[in-house]
Amino acid sequence: MIPVFHRSNAVTYLGVVVAAVGVVFSSVAVLCLMAAGMCDLLDGWFARRFERTEEMQALGIQLDSLSDTVGFVLLPVAIFMTSAPQPVLAVAVIAGYTLAAVSRLALFNVRAEGCAQGYRGLPTTYAALILPLAWLAARVVGWPTDWVFGSAMALLAIGFIVDIHMPKPPAKAIPAFGILALALAVAVIWVGP
Repeated sequence: MIPVFHRSNAVTYLGVVVAAVGVVFSSVAVLCLMAAGMCDLLDGWFARRFERTEEMQALGIQLDSLSDTVGFVLLPVAIFMTSAPQPVLAVAVIAGYTLAAVSRLALFNVRAEGCAQGYRGLPTTYAALILPLAWLAARVVGWPTDWVFGSAMALLAIGFIVDIHMPKPPAKAIPAFGILALALAVAVIWVGP
């Protein structure tokens, strides 16, 4: 068997599984999006705890981007489709978001050597925070969820491809992101599907 399933990638694989569950079960999809974000936040830290060959490290980088494609491209599209407005608008948002996100992920893989200092363009993983916030805001205020969520996707798509410098959050910010994700998850559960 080809040695692709290394324990150092367990959190990345968990993110893929969580995202796939969200695609299938729309009632927990927004929570799965946030969980996939947490997996992405922790997978690099987890992987560095293991001794890995250069090939395993390179595989981990590729798995991370593929996991991001499932968690932060496919899953948001599936969430949007559960309540999509007019088909023409839905197709435009989905096409723009998907093309911008996969282009951003591919460019990140090509330029991965510069990621220690920051990013060029908004990382796709920010969808795990921004889209649940948009979904929650729409629910709380009473606005049409499909329009708010679709608008957030369109704005994210622009952010993915605009050439701006985004500083990389420091490692000490990871607990703050975890607390924010937990608070947001509680709010999403409270508001309900």
